[in-house]
Amino acid sequence: MMRHAFPVIILSIVLNFNALSAIAGDSVEEAVNPLLEMIYIDEQKLELQQAREEILVLKAILEAYHKANTHYLRLSAYTARKEECNDDIENTAIMQRPITGWTVAVSRDLRGWLGKRVYVEGFGIRMVSDLMNSRYSKSIDILVSDVSEAEEIGVRENVFVTLIEPLAQSDKGISWECLHFTSQAEP
Repeated sequence: MMRHAFPVIILSIVLNFNALSAIAGDSVEEAVNPLLEMIYIDEQKLELQQAREEILVLKAILEAYHKANTHYLRLSAYTARKEECNDDIENTAIMQRPITGWTVAVSRDLRGWLGKRVYVEGFGIRMVSDLMNSRYSKSIDILVSDVSEAEEIGVRENVFVTLIEPLAQSDKGISWECLHFTSQAEP
């Protein structure tokens, strides 16, 4: 019922204004146009206020998500060699082929991250596909191409890591089109 009150009030004002304008001798068009412009401006102000409120809600949601999904972890790097991995160097814990510069392993306390993307400060977005040795906790290990690159990265403490929602996957594995942040308006 409240939903229809505003248009009814406006219609009433316009009709009353039209009647008064006709009595005063002004043309209806000359009298109504300023009123319609005021109504249009008020509608724009209302829409702007609603948009501001929606932005505040989205900021609060984003802040809560950030707090819940941001961690400071021990970071290291590894290569896909038998000396550093288990015997099956062709598959990760989620049975995908490891990809240098994309695949990361996490400590077993973070196993819930398997199959999800993470943002690693200084290294960008990566895919959690593997698990580290059980002796590690609160750690992330980045797959690199060679030992010298791993040594260059070394071990870093308190690296900022944010968990991101999982990628869409097809029966053939990762959907590479999902790697880019794109927004699509909903119908």
